[in-house]
Amino acid sequence: MTARNNFEIIGLDKIINDLNKFGVEAQKEIQPFVDKAGDILLEKTREKVPVKTGALKASLYLKRPKSKKRFIQNTLTWGKDVRAYAAPLELGHGLVFMGHPTLKYVKAKPYLRPAADESKENVYTTITNGLDIALETLRK
Repeated sequence: MTARNNFEIIGLDKIINDLNKFGVEAQKEIQPFVDKAGDILLEKTREKVPVKTGALKASLYLKRPKSKKRFIQNTLTWGKDVRAYAAPLELGHGLVFMGHPTLKYVKAKPYLRPAADESKENVYTTITNGLDIALETLRK
């Protein structure tokens, strides 16, 4: 025998609407802190990147969302002119000579991972402080 209960939650539509609104409002409040955290990581990455010509270091930038509907984020990336060697520099790669692979391997020179590791506490603190401020602001 299956028991069936019919019930109604009065005010559920308002709660759902308020939660959806809170998300949009919270995003506006939190985005500046996410931007600041991204700037922290960008600066640390610029400190860590190996410099031969300076092109990679100069091309590093934060890609910020264009749409207000997107989730809060920033992406650390580099310019098109250095794409061919930015990731292989971080990860290492096989050596190619005159279009032919060789048995030689070019050792990795990590800069992204060390920058992320060294700035993670500062980034975490920036974002959590931002969340606290945003929640306090939105409670009013």
